[in-house]
Amino acid sequence: MKVPSKSALERYSKWVREKTMTQIHLKLVTRAVTPASAGAPQPLGLTEVVETMDVFLDSTCLKANMHFPVDWVLLRDATRTLRKATVLIRRKGLKQRMPQAPLEFLSDMNKLTMVMSASGWRPDAKKQRKRVLRQMKALQNKVTRHAQAHRALLARHWAETALTEKQAQAIIARIDNILAQLPAAISQAHERIIGGHPVPNGEKVLSLYEAEVEVLKRGKAGADVEFGNKLWLGE
Repeated sequence: MKVPSKSALERYSKWVREKTMTQIHLKLVTRAVTPASAGAPQPLGLTEVVETMDVFLDSTCLKANMHFPVDWVLLRDATRTLRKATVLIRRKGLKQRMPQAPLEFLSDMNKLTMVMSASGWRPDAKKQRKRVLRQMKALQNKVTRHAQAHRALLARHWAETALTEKQAQAIIARIDNILAQLPAAISQAHERIIGGHPVPNGEKVLSLYEAEVEVLKRGKAGADVEFGNKLWLGE
């Protein structure tokens, strides 16, 4: 059996328009449920017509396009998005004084995430993780302040740049999306790493970019826990 690739499936989906495919499905089902009559065979040659009262249900996880949700990695994600937005604003000529280049903040955060990852093998892992998280929070506060300053600058002076109003609003919305979720992400990491308290699944920030994501524990081999949304299929 040769499974078609993702791009092949996309091409297949565009071969026939949805309206045409719906008509084909309707004709097919109509013929499948039509019994044979005197002098007329079953339209599809079926020995028994299809029973449409039988419904077969199954569920699956529609996985979100995201990495495994680790609390402190969310801070890295936030830093990356805010720094890239800041760089974009500065390239358009709107600049605020900064102690170092914007992408150097991202480099510093990446170093801390690597230290955090490696701390699990140390004898004093818990103390090390708390120390690194405090450093990440301090760095994140600096990144946030600079992002807020550049956001305000763009909101006031976007007309003086080559950006259109919609482009400026898209950059502002990108920054606002992160800033709105950042306090909850920081609090979550603090509670779990420093406080040592579990966070209920319903209150967790799983992704800064995928808002509608749930934790689905299905116990499947190789995927005990999945992240996305439950999809019910009925045939």
